[in-house]
Amino acid sequence: MERFDLLEGYTSFEEIEEKENAEFELESAPFSAVKTKTEKDDDEDIKLDFIIIKTEHEGFNCDAESSSFKLCGKSLLEWVINATENPTIISDTELGVVNTVKPVLKDGEYTVVLYSDTPLITKNLIKEVVGFTRDKGLNVCKLTRGYVFKTEYIKRVDEIYSPQVYYFDEEDLIIVSNFKQLSLVCETMRNRIISFHMSNGVQINDPSTTYIDSDVTIGKNVIIDKNVKISGTCEICESVIIGCDTYICDARIGEGTKIIGAFIESSVIGENNNISYGVKIVGGTIIDDKVVIDASSILNHCNIHCNCNIGYLCNLKNTEMAEAIMGNNVVCSSTKAINKVRIMKGACVKDSALIVAPYVVDEDVTICEGEFCKKSVQG
Repeated sequence: MERFDLLEGYTSFEEIEEKENAEFELESAPFSAVKTKTEKDDDEDIKLDFIIIKTEHEGFNCDAESSSFKLCGKSLLEWVINATENPTIISDTELGVVNTVKPVLKDGEYTVVLYSDTPLITKNLIKEVVGFTRDKGLNVCKLTRGYVFKTEYIKRVDEIYSPQVYYFDEEDLIIVSNFKQLSLVCETMRNRIISFHMSNGVQINDPSTTYIDSDVTIGKNVIIDKNVKISGTCEICESVIIGCDTYICDARIGEGTKIIGAFIESSVIGENNNISYGVKIVGGTIIDDKVVIDASSILNHCNIHCNCNIGYLCNLKNTEMAEAIMGNNVVCSSTKAINKVRIMKGACVKDSALIVAPYVVDEDVTICEGEFCKKSVQG
């Protein structure tokens, strides 16, 4: 299971099968392993330093820093940082790029200077540009947005006069200077993320209506239907089925679980569960394995152990269940997190019961249909 931002994002669905293993390995490698193949020395490493210049654009016409705007779970600046290794981050000045970066130059053979407004930049492009600069013996390689400098050269000069611009993959260097451009770049990044997961064994039935943030890891043999959003930091284990109209945020979904049209946030779901349409699971709820939750039930700050069945339209807050059965339209009410409703192994709560915490339904006890419970029931 891999997270998109550690590897390469593909730019289109058609490219998935065209990517070779060597290119995949290149993108995964750390920059300390970057090499160029020259006639003189095929094995010499290139030591790189990175500088990112934070640039703010008035085109956004708002008070917030444009470098902090979010794009598929990361800020514009974070995306550029993600494509580098241990960068130095500085603010833009009116002194020109040479005098701006000189005070923070280090001892690397080459210094890569990027800007915070190019979030589509990739490790592959940087490695390609550095290799090109080395092979051509350039002191300066000017990109449409950014530079690669030979460090010793840039330390000696005060200005670069009319450097030649070299063109590589220009999509990776698109500048985001207003909200319209941010929207367009967001679509590109979204497609890269989806293409990445599809190339790693995830079946996405309708990519045009699927949204997956960058900090989501997804295992193989997962099926994702239309109108699904997975955001924040999520882990979706192997062989999970996510049906249409599902929203998952900051959650872990265990292997083999089936979710259809549910809302899951800040919770942990175990293996081989079945969660139906309209279910809402929030507030740090933990659900173990082999649990069935019927339509439109709400679970808030609950702990549901293995082999439980919960009917439809139930509303559970601060509830703990252990191998029990719950009917439909049951309410377990708690006004304080310290007070819980506990339903023990083998218990059965029938339709429309109301249980007010603190309350314990003992093992093998049945709560009758419509019963109102305020104190413990003895078995």
